Amino acid sequence: MRRGVAFLALAVVCGPAARIAGADLTIAIAPEQVIARGETWRFLRGRAAPAGSALDWTRLEFDDGAWETGAAGFGYGDGDDATTLIDMEDRYSSVYIRKRFEVADPARAAALRLVIDYDDGFVAFLNGVEIARAGAGPPGTVPAFDDLATHTHEAGTPQAFVIAGAATLLAAGTNILAVVGFNDDLGSSDFSLHPELRAGGALAEGCPGDFYAAAGGLLLAGAAPAGTSAVRVNGAVAELDPALGTWTYRTVLAGSSASFAAEALDGTGAVIATATLHAVRARPLAGILYADLALETAEGPFLVVDELAVPALRRLTIEAGCDIAIGPGVGFAVEGEIRAIGAVEQPIRFTRVPCQENWGFFSFEDALGENVFRYCEWSHGGGDPGCLTLTGSTLELYGCTLRDIAGEGVHAVGCTTRIRACLIERTEEALSLDRGDTVVEFCTVRDVVEKSDLIDVNGAGDGPAARIAFNLISGTTDDGIDADGGIIVIEGNVIHGCGDQAMSLVGAGASTVRRNVCYGNTHGLSVKDSNVCLAEHNTFAFNAETGVRAIEKTLGEGGGIVTLRDSIVWGNGVQLLVEADGSIDAAYCDVEGGVAPGPGNISADPLFADAPAGDFNLLDGSPCIGAASDGGIIGALPLDASPQTYLRGDANLDSRLDLADPVRILAYLFEGGAALPCRETADANTDGRVDLSDAVFLLRLLFGGGPAPEPEDADCAGG
Repeated sequence: MRRGVAFLALAVVCGPAARIAGADLTIAIAPEQVIARGETWRFLRGRAAPAGSALDWTRLEFDDGAWETGAAGFGYGDGDDATTLIDMEDRYSSVYIRKRFEVADPARAAALRLVIDYDDGFVAFLNGVEIARAGAGPPGTVPAFDDLATHTHEAGTPQAFVIAGAATLLAAGTNILAVVGFNDDLGSSDFSLHPELRAGGALAEGCPGDFYAAAGGLLLAGAAPAGTSAVRVNGAVAELDPALGTWTYRTVLAGSSASFAAEALDGTGAVIATATLHAVRARPLAGILYADLALETAEGPFLVVDELAVPALRRLTIEAGCDIAIGPGVGFAVEGEIRAIGAVEQPIRFTRVPCQENWGFFSFEDALGENVFRYCEWSHGGGDPGCLTLTGSTLELYGCTLRDIAGEGVHAVGCTTRIRACLIERTEEALSLDRGDTVVEFCTVRDVVEKSDLIDVNGAGDGPAARIAFNLISGTTDDGIDADGGIIVIEGNVIHGCGDQAMSLVGAGASTVRRNVCYGNTHGLSVKDSNVCLAEHNTFAFNAETGVRAIEKTLGEGGGIVTLRDSIVWGNGVQLLVEADGSIDAAYCDVEGGVAPGPGNISADPLFADAPAGDFNLLDGSPCIGAASDGGIIGALPLDASPQTYLRGDANLDSRLDLADPVRILAYLFEGGAALPCRETADANTDGRVDLSDAVFLLRLLFGGGPAPEPEDADCAGG
């Protein structure tokens, strides 16, 4: 019998026992059953591949007339199979099943779920398009009839897979769901394959009474109290089943939201009970992207109801102004690329469902693309360990905000990371950036929770210099910047309110610290365990215990080595402290408490403009004016901390694009040329790397025509 989408009864309307005398009127958004558990399917035992080309069997037009017919589920050994495959053990590892179904209006199935109980793996296709898989290899790979499941999975707990963009995959009329199931071993003692297909239903509950649903048709349903003769919804008559005490009502969610008021009436027409529900429109997102996906503001808001995976070679593009709510514990798994380009007036927002628990986190694991987020906001996310957790990937954040995160803000290991003009606040450790190519500039990083550093950078001896520059860093019981090993440049930062050290530089490596203002911390600059630090044009003032110290943190590692130039060290508990075999070589510095040994040193009140207010500019008449080694000002200020504008592709920084730029890149790559003056400009094709493709990109641009890249605001990280 041909049929349209049938109802899936709610728990409260599943049978006579659901009618409870005196029960209140209830209302809910009900899912509808497209393919019910136990329906009849066509099936093929996997002794050989289905006829035709590799995926012909997944398409509607495929002739399955020679296949067997049986009721789901299919399997053996679990005692719950309607079609028992008694010959499967030791003979074949796969079973193919197909089911035709009717859909009158694809829009009514915009929120589609595959619910499947399986043992041990499967791949599912809707009208020839892969929609879900588990335990069956990487997405997009074509399954073979003699494949085995990649891991074991016991039946008994059905798993739901939300099908993103289902309405675009469905046709009005006949459609086909095709599934192949795999056992993990030919000799396995059991196998199960029990699929269902559901449409509609509530995507999530927000604040009490608010339910999210996909646009289009909406099925409302509920239970009615004893004595009900009729049910009305917003004044319209609903369908009532007096024997079961249940009611249903079909409507359409056309706008951004709608409220529905249900009334139960007795035989006299009097209202005996009421119930209300508020439906909020959202486009559901979940599952694996089998093709590139672009999210547009007009289609939103969006609701991530289950993990959204962006596999290798796939791109998720997000338009300015998109609002993306994410369900509790749910996140993104990225092996491909995300490009989320917001605007100052139209940021892209990632946040939790209102009144619900925090969502999960973004995971980038060896992601192949350049993941770019501009003017994006993350809030109320978790972290495992970071809200943005990366290994071996590329990340660019510009003008973004991360706040109220139950974990670290960004956690990156072995990554190319560019974080500029961002606000990171109320996280655990704000930024943890290890063994990568790291730049953090023009950011405000503040107010971490618990005892954790604001910025933690662990380098590698042969890696590029990390750059932490022109940031406002404050508010922790631990360190402002904690750098262990490698090479780091710390420039132009204002660091205060740190319960331990403004800057802690530890272990083998070289550090450059210039034009920073560090005040109101426990310690200003701490250089430890043989770290070699050049500190020039800094102001270390009114730190509770020490201004600058060269100490040994780990027994036997030796003290830090500090070359201190053109700096103010004033008002600290102890100005200069040396331990073990550490050293501080000061010259042209203003150090309180007596002139430090070394040329050009003085000890005189620097005359700060307003130190209690955090203004460490120098008043006229300051002894530090004109006293630096170059005849300029001792200390960090004044300082121009504006981003510089550079031209993408200008590898030699001569402010124009010409043949000299690809030649400069080629010389660097293949002739042992000098380090590039700016890696960002040399990365002409913006893939996060400087390689041959950048020179080729420029040559095509210069001799093949086309628009030049737009200038960008950022300070260069150097070669």
